[in-house]
Amino acid sequence: MVLNKNKSNKQKGQSLVEMAIMLPIMLILLAGLIDFGLAFFSFISLRDAASEGTTYGAIDASNTAGIIQRVRTSSTAPVDLSDTTNVTVTVTTDGTPCAGEAITVTIVYDYPIITPMIGAFIGGQTIPITASVTGTVLTPACP
Repeated sequence: MVLNKNKSNKQKGQSLVEMAIMLPIMLILLAGLIDFGLAFFSFISLRDAASEGTTYGAIDASNTAGIIQRVRTSSTAPVDLSDTTNVTVTVTTDGTPCAGEAITVTIVYDYPIITPMIGAFIGGQTIPITASVTGTVLTPACP
């Protein structure tokens, strides 16, 4: 009986060591998954804001400031689009902004990484996330 009891204690000790080795690795993987999910959610928010700007620009493509204002006021969570230090909005058109031409709204956001030690591997604590939507200008008619 004593041998079985010692064997059980040894197995418990081995399990504790295995858990101590694997727990930090599992927590880093979990944090990485959470980071990826939040980054993807931020990308979806950026894409929706760029789509909002493109829709507004389809009606009034010559009003670049209005398009940028529309994008910046379209969302505050998960990305605060009014933050001009981390979010860049650009509007481009092909040629003159008139009916039938393309308008593109591009948003670049510096996503802050929350996963520890990943910044050392990628060279920084932020990842630029870019969302771009292209639409067709509807008005005014081309001369």
